[in-house]
Amino acid sequence: EWYFCNQTKMKNIIFWSVIEFMISLLLLDHFSICTPHETSQILKKDCFVLRFGSRRFPERFQKSSKIAASLSNCEKLCISEGEFRCRGYSFRYPKDVLELTSSPNCILTDEDLSYEDKVGLSLALLEEAYTDIYVLTRHGECNQKISNEHSEEDENPFQSLKDINSRCYKGIKNAFKHYAYRDYASVASLNQCYIRCRDSGFCKTFSFRNSRDSYSRNCLLSHRNVHEIKERDLVSTVNNGEGDSNWEVFSVERNSPLCKNYGSFYTKKTSLVTSSNCFNLVGPQSKHYGSTIYGSVHAKDVASCSVLCHQDSRCRSFSFPTVTFRANLENCVLSGVIYSGKPTDFENDYNWNAFEILDVGNKLCSEKGGSHLESKYREDNQAEGRKGCFRRSKYGFSFESEYKLSVRNLNDCFDACKHHKSCQTIAFISKTNYGEPNCILNEKNILELEKDEEEIGKNFAVLYLFSLNCQENMNTDCEMILNRGFGLHDSVLKSSAELKSFEDCSDLCRRDSSCIYFSYKYNEIKFRERNCELSVYDSLGSQDFVPNSNWNVYVQLPKCRNSTKENWKQSNSTDYLDN
Repeated sequence: EWYFCNQTKMKNIIFWSVIEFMISLLLLDHFSICTPHETSQILKKDCFVLRFGSRRFPERFQKSSKIAASLSNCEKLCISEGEFRCRGYSFRYPKDVLELTSSPNCILTDEDLSYEDKVGLSLALLEEAYTDIYVLTRHGECNQKISNEHSEEDENPFQSLKDINSRCYKGIKNAFKHYAYRDYASVASLNQCYIRCRDSGFCKTFSFRNSRDSYSRNCLLSHRNVHEIKERDLVSTVNNGEGDSNWEVFSVERNSPLCKNYGSFYTKKTSLVTSSNCFNLVGPQSKHYGSTIYGSVHAKDVASCSVLCHQDSRCRSFSFPTVTFRANLENCVLSGVIYSGKPTDFENDYNWNAFEILDVGNKLCSEKGGSHLESKYREDNQAEGRKGCFRRSKYGFSFESEYKLSVRNLNDCFDACKHHKSCQTIAFISKTNYGEPNCILNEKNILELEKDEEEIGKNFAVLYLFSLNCQENMNTDCEMILNRGFGLHDSVLKSSAELKSFEDCSDLCRRDSSCIYFSYKYNEIKFRERNCELSVYDSLGSQDFVPNSNWNVYVQLPKCRNSTKENWKQSNSTDYLDN
């Protein structure tokens, strides 16, 4: 039996003639025939590296076609090939057993794929999803036996997960790199560049330079996804005088469930990835469906959102945006959904990421600087019950109605419903463009509205129910609505002011012994624009009202007029529910 994998064994070979000796040396350069034990040792050495993602060989490159159950099996077939010297292989990840047994998915080649003309080589290759090309890295080193005491996996933790890595990113532009990018890194491999991108929290595409000479700044991270990249965002690296033509732009693949459990593996095995032990990214570019959300609160970052989730016994997962919305927006979305690994757990949304919490019950995960956020979350959750008027019903839904207002905050929307003669339900949308209606009133109750509901979870819509006991106690209020969708004419005005809330405007009228009517503007107002107007006229006619959908006119009830200042408590907060 002939052995060509160990030089010490070669010395024991009996050479019958000088000619046979020369032939054996020639064979040594072209063959890699090893025992199974030696082959298993070879696989511990990183003999092949991923050179082209989502590519396959053209027919002229295909020397042999085989079936392999895994990437490591395909690599083993290449190393142990005895009829020709295998210099590289392509591997297609089978979707199921039927596909695995029906057609070859491991293609071997004897072409030299290590030369530097990557641009020309890439043009010759064909695009194919879930197929990657691996290339021999060092001539001859794969023919050296490696000691059992040394494990390459300790130095290169990505080796054992090659099957996962190449399914998590896809090459989209060769011989180009990002011109504008948010961050960069110096990494040893394409896999490590992907890891940096995936764990950054913002990265959706990245550029990687394949070079054995320098690792300096060879990984560029960008927040733009593949659909947002414009020509001006990329720059060609061909003949640019910098000798870095080996750049390629990649997009991050989000569909494979294998990619979603990636982070927890590296959290335990290596310090290359800095990931929290309290939460884990499970839905990149995804968020919870509105029907699975029970609450939301503002958090300054993902870690703070995780703290809030851990502090709530109902919470098992949460969504947090990758972009910055308006200040104090409820950007931490909480859910009781336990992540199952299925794509149907979340909906696609480029502006969000979905997370699951880990180690439920661990006090360390619920005490990392989240006490002030916890108190704010309690306040926000109690807001619906203060004064016993409103109860949160559903998150992520709205409805059509003829009564639409643009208000400053949720409390103004509460006010609008409370003073509407027949309002029973409101939908408040916390994320709208400036001036767009964000408070929708409806005269139907929640059961009657079910057929009219429209799921708009991306717009942060929340349905609130107006309690009947508030309608019974309306006589405790000091004002009633007189004319909806109208303001007061300048000729009947006594004064006007810029105030924080409807209640402040009502208080202002009550403290003025001569005030009988007042109007309040619910629309978002401009800086120093007055939104509260007072009138002292005893009676008003139709000519005294000005049509304006952003204003309502109210009349001060007799029982509250001429009251002393001490009888009224003016809130200094924009949230009237704090009283």
